Amino acid sequence: FWPGLYVGHVARAAHILSPTSGKPLEVETLALEPRLFVIRHFVSLAEADRIISTANSSLARSQVLDTDGEGSSESAVSSVRTSSQTWLGWWWWNAMGSVRTRVEALTTISDQNGERLQVIRYTKAQHYHAHHDYFDPDIHIHRKDLARGRNRMITVCLLYTSDAADEGL
Repeated sequence: FWPGLYVGHVARAAHILSPTSGKPLEVETLALEPRLFVIRHFVSLAEADRIISTANSSLARSQVLDTDGEGSSESAVSSVRTSSQTWLGWWWWNAMGSVRTRVEALTTISDQNGERLQVIRYTKAQHYHAHHDYFDPDIHIHRKDLARGRNRMITVCLLYTSDAADEGL
């Protein structure tokens, strides 16, 4: 189902059960270029509450990479990103085995090849301008992880833990 086939296509991921209904998850294609899917009920309310409560104690103003002419990769506060965020540690991610297992089953990629869970909080009028979610090696020439061939290839699980659309946000 990863090709998406057509906008509106719904594929059943029979091997991944929803923690809320116990039924196979459904993957709906929202766009073909870039490929964008929605999977409702991927996390339970208890899992979402645990993510939020764990993250709340360490949220701080989001930053972006401030690349200078020499390609350094220092983080800095910027008006292009006005949210708050935190990264939950590997110890926490390991404790959330059921979510991690669903991510691995969905992507068929081991979590050993991924980043920790990033939690971002947006309040009304906060934003993050359009951006690429990978690092261009020609710009970020000093990033050691890119030199070793590590870069983002997929963003998984943008989890919305509130009904922002219903709240007019």
